Order: sequence, then structure tokens, then C-alpha cells
Amino acid sequence: MIITDSKLLETSDEEKLLRQTEFVHLKDICYLDYTGAGIYSQSQMNLIGDQLKTSLLSHPHGSSVLSDLCVAEVDQIRSQILQYFDTDSDQYSIIFTSGATSAIKTVSEYFHFNEGSFVYLTDNHTSVLGMRELVKTPHIHKLSSDEARKVLNQSAEDCTTKPCVQNVAGPNSLFVYPAQSNFSGVKYPLSWCSTVTTNQSFHQQVQSPNSNWYTLLDAATYCTSNKLSLNHDMPDFVCISFYKMFGYPTGLGALLVKNSSAHVLNKTYYGGGTVKIALANENFHVKKDGLQDKFEDGTVNYLGIISLKHGFNLKNSLWKDKTNVFKMAQYTYLFLKHLYYPNQRPAVELYHDNDYSNSQTQGSIVNFNLLREDGTYYGYSEVQNLANLKKIQLRTGCHCNPGACQRFLGLSDDKVKYHFDQGHVCGDDKDIIEGKPTGSVRVSYGYASNWDDVKYFLSFVKQYFASQSASISTIDTFPSNVNHEVVCKLDSMNLQPEKEPIIEETTGNGKLEKIFLYPVKACGFYEVKGRWELNASGLKYDRQWMIVNQSGVALTQKLEKNLCFIHPNFDFTSNVMILTYKNSESSIEVLLEMNETDEKNVDNLCRSKVCNDKITGYDCGDSVALWLDEQLNHTGLRLIRLKQRTSKRNLNSFSNMGQYLLITIPSVQAQLKELGNKFNAMFQLDSFVHRFRSNFVLSGSFHARAENDWDEVRIETNEGLLSFQVKSQCTRCQYIYVDQTTGITTDIPLGITKFGVYINNNFALDNDKTLYLSVGDKAFCKNKIRD
Repeated sequence: MIITDSKLLETSDEEKLLRQTEFVHLKDICYLDYTGAGIYSQSQMNLIGDQLKTSLLSHPHGSSVLSDLCVAEVDQIRSQILQYFDTDSDQYSIIFTSGATSAIKTVSEYFHFNEGSFVYLTDNHTSVLGMRELVKTPHIHKLSSDEARKVLNQSAEDCTTKPCVQNVAGPNSLFVYPAQSNFSGVKYPLSWCSTVTTNQSFHQQVQSPNSNWYTLLDAATYCTSNKLSLNHDMPDFVCISFYKMFGYPTGLGALLVKNSSAHVLNKTYYGGGTVKIALANENFHVKKDGLQDKFEDGTVNYLGIISLKHGFNLKNSLWKDKTNVFKMAQYTYLFLKHLYYPNQRPAVELYHDNDYSNSQTQGSIVNFNLLREDGTYYGYSEVQNLANLKKIQLRTGCHCNPGACQRFLGLSDDKVKYHFDQGHVCGDDKDIIEGKPTGSVRVSYGYASNWDDVKYFLSFVKQYFASQSASISTIDTFPSNVNHEVVCKLDSMNLQPEKEPIIEETTGNGKLEKIFLYPVKACGFYEVKGRWELNASGLKYDRQWMIVNQSGVALTQKLEKNLCFIHPNFDFTSNVMILTYKNSESSIEVLLEMNETDEKNVDNLCRSKVCNDKITGYDCGDSVALWLDEQLNHTGLRLIRLKQRTSKRNLNSFSNMGQYLLITIPSVQAQLKELGNKFNAMFQLDSFVHRFRSNFVLSGSFHARAENDWDEVRIETNEGLLSFQVKSQCTRCQYIYVDQTTGITTDIPLGITKFGVYINNNFALDNDKTLYLSVGDKAFCKNKIRD
């Protein structure tokens, strides 16, 4: 490990035993996404299972003994939740929802503004931004974090206040903010819940001086690693998510409503169990009196609700030292902050609002991007891919917080829209556009974290992204003054900065050195030795089949790397594709072309998705399914032949991005040289080429990564010159870490330098003429026009 000689940084025997007994399912996973989801314990799930196996509850809207027992059990959980938050039913009521988002939506749908204002902090979850579409007021205002702090953190002497007197007939305004940012982990003052009701400077700033003010506190992230107390600062509404708190159950949250504020929720819709009377022939109904009785439409998730007591017991019994979790984040921040290259440039760009010196203002989240020695960014998808290989669970992207993401990354609204026009959407792997990051990396700690997790993660960062052979100073104590310089400088590793692409005015010439196709998605390659037919989807038979599990989900090498051992061959005389596995003599035949009779005899059509596109395919039958199960040691696998794909990208295969992927030999050779310099890694050229699973490999006098600047590729065939339009750069998936001939996975960061492009047909296909590409065809590559 990188960090040594510090008792403070050692995982105790008690913590190790806890991991081995209560969190054995973590196994060798370094889990660093407690902001995303908590981890349930073994005893928690055992107790839930025992309860379900030994007791019986029934529908809570009935009047049987079991129904009454169900209502009593659920009410008991309500009391336990209120007790956990240091309050009771005299002060608050609980409305169970499907999650924190549903709780937020409930307030946005039913809050009676009466011409009041909706005000939100820009550092909020996406769910809060969505409230703008539902709130029944035209008066919508946003506040940045700095604006809110400036006006709401004023002392009583510096701001104008007014008595908090409710005007029943007056306008009602709502201020929404998070107790803790899910992006940076900064904690916002809970005192704002009371400040907004009396701070006239705030009222004037948002143009609502005469409103009755209410607050909605998003506590979903805060409650993952903090204890929220409602006995002093009392927000009017609080949303929480239980799986974020202790891992189980998912799909269950709550809206806590201060009883004195319940009257501003003007509910209109009613569902089962929420009315005293309702008529079918006449639009007449009377809602029940209790707040939860009015708002919990239909049957509540009572089995999930009764399981909550075991989660709260876990929280209370296992999580004794909450400050330890903050110290893990604090140390991570300090380590990354003081990580420098020999040229004095930082290795990490951190996104934070404070110095991590106080757990009252900062949570257990660290958000950042990694930098090369020349100051350029590593893409977050590359960090994610390597983390997956090293079994590190972290989060990348914008973390469902567009406002904070834009602020920290310096992205204007126009720039974000431009990224969208370039094809970037939430959740994708387009991490760098024009040299700037579109998202970041987030790690967060929780009650099951220990110091081994911290050290493993930091050694991962240092080994794969900062320096392999660096020596680093140990931070032995947690400084009271975080400005204390603990500068951890890296020894030189001869890191070669990724050069900016050279834009040439002339075109490059080359040769089509190799042609590959992958008839079965995610499986082994077939190398064309002569010529191959083209069609509207690309190379004929390329990615026309895929293997799905018993749920209909496509199997990929991310989940089953042995797919690379399934290799295709073709017998065109017999109209079959022959699949083999490793060196086994066992093989299976699959029809290449189906006539109308074959299609009519197909018993089952499979419906699935590839990259969110709807897929309809033919099931290739039981024989090949049993063969796949036997070779891959699975149950319920099926081979599907594509029938139709509904795609906005004009794709009619199981390809993820484009019709073809093209790489060049000079780019591969440059990558091999860099890997040899950095990691003393030796790879054979041919086997290394297969890792990229390209369709076309060009040779020629191109400079390394020249294809990244191409706009068009023209290939001279016997039928004439064919044009292919460059669509986008290759985004690099985890496949490159798997040797496609041996199935062995490497943890060397192969995808840090990106090259290769997706291309599509840029020519019309004539039904009367068959087009072919041949190995050895000349290629002419046209660069993008310089602005």
C-alpha cells in the first residue's frame, strides 16, 4: 500500500470482522458510492427474511385481524422513523412514497402557491429542477450557492427581518435546497429553514416580500452519512430515501411534513384507501382526515415498510463512529490535493466549496477529475473502465446535479447545449469534448467503509493515472489547519502528454490492411481473407446475432469475457454459420438466411434493447441455446437473429455506435510504444489490434491518431470509389482490457490515449449491383476542414 506507518489509517480488527460477517457480499469490492446507494448487512437481511417467513400480514385497507395488524406494524414504523429524526407525531407526519424523487414530486404537484414564488438552489438534484414543470406559479427564481449564502448567512444585525406571522389568504412561497450537495458534499445550513421565513433581504431578492415562506429540504444525500435532527431547525417538508440510508428496500422513501404546514398541500387526485366516500355516478368524494391517509394513494409498500426497522437498527448499532467516515473523505481530499507532477502541475482537479476542515460543513464526498502532466484531462469514462477492472465502485458523470456540474466545470448553458448537439447525453461515455470534461469522478464513504478502501483507491489513482513509480509522503495526522502543506510530489515517469491532433490540409493515402466482422455481438472475430459484401447495415452478417440471458438482456464481455472464445465460420454452400468454442471439437450450425417458410416456423420473437434502441429478433432455436449454455456454463441463454431495430442512428445491426469501426496501424504502434515506455508492457501487434474489435484496419504513412481528424474515408474498389462518412471518435469500452485470443484481462490502462473512428456508408446501394470491399483496397482519407 502507498500509505504506511500511521495507526490512524489502519483498519481495526473490529472493522475487519464487521466486513467479514455483516458485509461479506462486498467480498473484494472497494465500494465508494454510498451517496448513490447504501449497503445492506447480512443480519439486516436475515432478520427481514425471518420476519417474512414467520409472520403474515394482509392488505391494510381491510378490516380483518391481519389487516389491522398490518396497519399497526406500519404505524409503529412511522413512530420509529420520527424518533430517529428526533421528533414525534405531534410535530411531523410521514407520507410514504416510492422514493425521494416521488416525495419531491408530491410537493410540486400539490403545494398551493396562491401567486407565491418557487425558489430553488441551483446546486440541487435533477428531481428539484423537474419541479419547475409542475409548480402552479409563474414566479420561479433560482439562486446560486454564493447568492444564497450571501443573503441567508447574514447576521441578524446585518439583515432586515420581520415577524413570522402567517397570512392565511396571502401568497405562499417555497424554497428548496439540499441539506448536502450530492455533487461536492458541501453541507448547507439547516438554519436556513427558519431564516427564509423572516429574512426580508431574501424575500426582496426573490421578489416575494409578502409571502408566507416554506422550505423543502432534500435530505436524501445528507442522511447517507449524517444524522438529521428535526428538533431545532424544522423544515416544512423533508424528503428521504431509505435505500440510500441502509441499502434496503429500494423503491421506498418518505415525505416528512410539518403538521402546521400541511394545509398548503392542496391534494386533488385520490386513489384507493384515501377517501371516506366516493361515488361512481356523481363526481363526489370526501377525503380521509389524516395527512398520510389522504396522500398515500393505493396500497403502501407495507412489506418494505416493516423491513425498515431492521435498517434503522443496523444504522444505530453498527455505525458508532460517524466522524471516521468524514476523516476518510478528508484524507482522500488532502491526498489528491497535494498530488503534483515534477513540473509542479497538479495531478487532480478537485471540486469543492470548503477545505474539508469541518464535518459540520462538509460531507463524506470527494469530487474531482484527473489530469495528465501537461494539464490535459483524463476522461471520466476511462477512470470508470479501469475502476471496474480493479473492482472499485465509484460514480462518474454529472451525478444528477446539472447546476453544480456546470458551476465546477465552468460550463455555460450554451456550452452544455452544444455538447448535447454533439451527441452527449446524461449517462453516456462522451467524457471529453474539445479538450474539456463533460463530467467528473465522485467517491463517497459510508458506514461499511474502512481505511483499506481509502488506501486501495488512492493507490489506484497514483499507479494508473498519476505515476507508477512515484514515492509519496505519508500524511500521518489530520491537520487542524488544512493549509498546512503536505506536498506529495511525484517522481518523473516520462509521461508523454497527449499531443493535440495535427490538422493537415492534404489528404492521407493508405491501404485496407485487414477486414474483420463480428457476426455474434460481443463474440469472437472473423477475418476476411479476400473480399466481403456490403449492405445497408455495413458488412454483411456483421453483428446480426446476439446472445441474451433468460431475462432477454444482451450478454456482453463486461459480464462474460469468455464470449471472445466463440468464433464464427461460414459455409455458404450449406447456408450456415458454424460456431466453435475454444479448441473444442463441439460446434453448432446456424442458418444464415431464412426464407418465408423458416420465418413462419419460428416459434418465438425476442424483444430486447441495444443502446436504448428497440430490437426485435428471431430466436434461433433450442439446439444452439443448449450449446451456448454448455460452453459458457450458463442457464437460459438464447441466440437471437436481428429482425428489426428501431434506431435514430440509421443502424440495422446490433452495433452500438456506427456501421464500422476503423483504426490505423500507426495509431496502434504508437500506443504500443507509449505503453512500453510507461509500464514496460509488451504486446504483440496482431493480438493488440484484436482488442479494439475494429472492422477496418488501415496501413499507411499516417501519423499516430490521424484518423481522429478525418472527415471522410474513400476506398477504391473494383466497383469504383466508395465514400464513408466519419461519425464520431471511438469512445473506448472495457473490451480493450480483454485479450481476445486468451480471455486474460489486464489492468494496464490501455484506453487512456484514444484513437479510431466510427464510419457509416455515404453511398447509395443499388439492388441490381452487389458492392464488395477487398483486403488490399486503396484508401484515401480526407481531413476535416480547418476553421
